[in-house]
Amino acid sequence: MLDDFFKETDAAKCWQIANNLNAQMKGMTSDEERQEGKKFRHAGHYDMGKREAASQIGISEAKAAMALTKFHTTNPNIKGVFHREIIDFLNGNNRILTNPFGRQRQFLNKWGDELFKEAYAQIPQSTVSDHVKFAMKRIELRCPELMILEESHDSYLGQMPLLIGAREPFKLVDRYRDINKEEMEMPIDFKNCSLSRGELIIPTDLHIGKESWEKMESYA
Repeated sequence: MLDDFFKETDAAKCWQIANNLNAQMKGMTSDEERQEGKKFRHAGHYDMGKREAASQIGISEAKAAMALTKFHTTNPNIKGVFHREIIDFLNGNNRILTNPFGRQRQFLNKWGDELFKEAYAQIPQSTVSDHVKFAMKRIELRCPELMILEESHDSYLGQMPLLIGAREPFKLVDRYRDINKEEMEMPIDFKNCSLSRGELIIPTDLHIGKESWEKMESYA
């Protein structure tokens, strides 16, 4: 399947192959490994050093250094493009970054690595947070049965009735599932972002706990 991806020239087919590969890899990876991989991706994106990465992830500095080296070897555009563009934009725009939703932040720290690390995180972190909040507002309007209880940066927790005694107890939940996917996977337009790009769709997962918030299962 990997060979097919690199040989394919049609963009739509490349996306389909990538989705199939991701689904296959997800089934082969434990939750612990997935979380560790996610943390290392953040560490690479935000130019975290081996000591800080090792401390946050709970591994040795030697292992963290090896993982970060492999990450940047396979993702050369992080340092070569993304980090470079952030620094250049700050330098030419009074140290102000604007995310796709128009949120601005000016960085006032001493010019150098610490300021740059804060700036690398600004657009990705604020974009995800704003996207979730705006999606939640639209979902509430379309699905009044839903009561949102908590928002946690890239996710939220809510509750709704199951229509106890009805022939279709999950009818409301099924309707909500479709609405949630539509709104959470609405394309984000980076045209007016400091780093102008095209549209991006962030995939979403839905988990439901029929009896408890602590015991949830995927509800595809």
